[in-house]
Amino acid sequence: MCRNSFSAEIIENISKQEDKFGDWVVACEEDEMMDKINCKIFSQFYDNSFIYVQPNNKVANQVVIMIPTAKNGTTLKFKVDKNSLIVSDNIAKNDAYGIIPFSPVNQKTMLNQIKSGENLYLRFTINDPKGLNGEKEMTAKISLAEFSKLLTHYNIKMGNAVSK
Repeated sequence: MCRNSFSAEIIENISKQEDKFGDWVVACEEDEMMDKINCKIFSQFYDNSFIYVQPNNKVANQVVIMIPTAKNGTTLKFKVDKNSLIVSDNIAKNDAYGIIPFSPVNQKTMLNQIKSGENLYLRFTINDPKGLNGEKEMTAKISLAEFSKLLTHYNIKMGNAVSK
């Protein structure tokens, strides 16, 4: 007996969903078979430059800023509202992604400020052949107005208790 139709449902291995909250995105990948979900919080602020927030990560950095065109030997300045300025370690091109180095203490402070702030400012220097001395200073302003809603959504998706 030959069957030409199938009764089984074929599903994609991983379903993807993105939800936008102002300047921020929660991007989730769900594997139905393995009953796993992985979500990322990010905002793109310049060219291929991103800030990722990983509030539940206890092992690695909770805030990761990537600027592939950042100038070697410079620093990134991070500020939320009227809080104290946080300055990165010197930027070195030892990875292809342009990850900006911050101390673990600053990482925790950055996350707490993002959770409670209204606006995030990032000032950095990029390589720019048209700029003075081949460089250009940039300032990005990222709204945090929707961040608490985003965090609630993220925690629900990840199956976590809502944290503030």
